[in-house]
Amino acid sequence: MATAQVQRVFNARKVTLALSDDTTPQMLEKSLENVDGVLQLKPVQAGVVSVRYDFRKINKDQLLQDLRNQGLELTEEKENPQLKEAAAIHNEAHEIMESIEPEVESLDSLQSALANKQIAAKDTAAFASAVAALDKVKTDFKAWEENLVTVPGMEHKHEHEHEGHGEGEHHHHEHKKAPDVTPEQHVEIQKEIKKNIEQIQTELKAAKTQAEALLK
Repeated sequence: MATAQVQRVFNARKVTLALSDDTTPQMLEKSLENVDGVLQLKPVQAGVVSVRYDFRKINKDQLLQDLRNQGLELTEEKENPQLKEAAAIHNEAHEIMESIEPEVESLDSLQSALANKQIAAKDTAAFASAVAALDKVKTDFKAWEENLVTVPGMEHKHEHEHEGHGEGEHHHHEHKKAPDVTPEQHVEIQKEIKKNIEQIQTELKAAKTQAEALLK
């Protein structure tokens, strides 16, 4: 990342705004064109947007006052404690995913090794069971990724770079849009998501142990 871009990230602050019925995101976007220091406008949910700004050029109170002076009706949306909890759980689940993803990606080579050794093995059923267990982990992990949903106000894409991959090669994980449910339900959804990835983590460890025992 270029130095200017890094500096811009460190200087950025965010405020979440609740818009009145008479104020649309389009009106806000047009008004922000007249405010120096605004970096980004992003919808969060119906009637709520987040605005990133450079605090060196404008502070939050000045930003709100400038917008109100232009006739916009808006209030600062305070962070909901349940959504904050849901976001923390989501991040914990995502960290588990990132920690086991390289292992999941290496399962194909483990299955190939099993297939090669199975040819001369007497107990072929044991090898078939080990291969099936590895297949289940891969299937469950893929399904977990495909059904991953985010929390209102969070980024919709996590990008990370794995060690061992070519320089500059990134893996993108698209998140489904946050469902229109209550904050309490968001917490329960993220708890279920985390529980499922923890289960996959456990299954992965067991499947690898089973396979590696046959390869000794």
